[in-house]
Amino acid sequence: MSTFYIENFKDNTKKIFRKRLIYSFKSTNPDYKNLVNFSFGEKLLYGRVSRMFVPIYFDSKSLNLKNIGRSSTSEDNTVAANFVVDMFSDLSRQFDKSLALGKISADDPFLSNLRAYKAFSDPKQLYNSHLENYMQAIAKEFKRQKLKFKDFHEFMTHFENLIPVVLSKFPFTFSAYMKSGYCPINASGLAVEIADIDYFNDQEKIDKFINSPNWKFYLNACNSYGFMVDKNLPWRIVADIGSQGILNYSSVYGFNTTDSIIGVGYSMAHSFFFNNFKFYLLRLYNLARSRSYRITEECNGRTITKIVKSKNYNIEEIEEILTQERLLKLYFKIRFLEDENNFDSSSQNRIVNDCLGISKFKSLSAGLTRFESIVNKPFDYRGSLSYINTHLKARME
Repeated sequence: MSTFYIENFKDNTKKIFRKRLIYSFKSTNPDYKNLVNFSFGEKLLYGRVSRMFVPIYFDSKSLNLKNIGRSSTSEDNTVAANFVVDMFSDLSRQFDKSLALGKISADDPFLSNLRAYKAFSDPKQLYNSHLENYMQAIAKEFKRQKLKFKDFHEFMTHFENLIPVVLSKFPFTFSAYMKSGYCPINASGLAVEIADIDYFNDQEKIDKFINSPNWKFYLNACNSYGFMVDKNLPWRIVADIGSQGILNYSSVYGFNTTDSIIGVGYSMAHSFFFNNFKFYLLRLYNLARSRSYRITEECNGRTITKIVKSKNYNIEEIEEILTQERLLKLYFKIRFLEDENNFDSSSQNRIVNDCLGISKFKSLSAGLTRFESIVNKPFDYRGSLSYINTHLKARME
């Protein structure tokens, strides 16, 4: 067992905290601005929010994926955004040339001959898997509390009462998921991983990367091709779409500015979720309901038992029950609960009424986007610089 660095989680919490601090100190190098902590400050949301901090997701319909030829496997499933793959290919060739000229060590397992072990993970697939597990857990909570319902109206009453409990720990909407720690930066289409090391093994990070004779060459080469290096997972490189170097690659595909990459290549997370919201609720209804259940009633001084059968629905019937306004109100309620904010009840009511008005008189998309631009305030979420500073100050006091 390592004295200084984490190899597994057999240590107690105090030792893990101390070892993580040691690793953080060892891996910090102010000479390399592209060595970035993606778990700290606003970089926590890189590639997953717009400039207005509204959650977005990589849309392969607009920004095409491309196969990484230098994959660690023979399968053709290691992909990333097309311009990112081109950048990685040129970076890899630079390593090949330097290796042939003897400028870097040939003995390095990962930093002499670059190979992609992992890259893009589809955010919609990740979210749908997360949500299915989440809905299964909510359905179990219905049954644990013995919440019975005969139709969708009664189900919605129970669900809305349960919302504050079930949203206390895990994101429900796609917007909240994209901003959460459950969504990896690989979902951005901008990341490539060049090793398959255990994410929690700090000792291997030190041995195979930071202490590698090729480490500084790796950092410099990544910087010259527009890649940031993840300080906590040093085998993960992430394209810096704010750098000029990257635009030389993206412009080949018609993306001449950072704004065009974000505006065209990514879509709004709230639009995807809201378009599927009623389907999710119907799915949850079917998971949580009992096809039939017994109730007892008093009738003429006698206690009788009745069998109640819950109603079956198709999506057309759900659409008749859930009007756009009702669905919007429920969405807004959920987002206020799951996203960290300081809005009091009167402010929430004002925001909801304004956004309902925009949705009615302008467009649904405009109303949703307006709401998300308000609720996703950039400097008060968990992990942001202001959040960290505020809590450090409170702890010191």
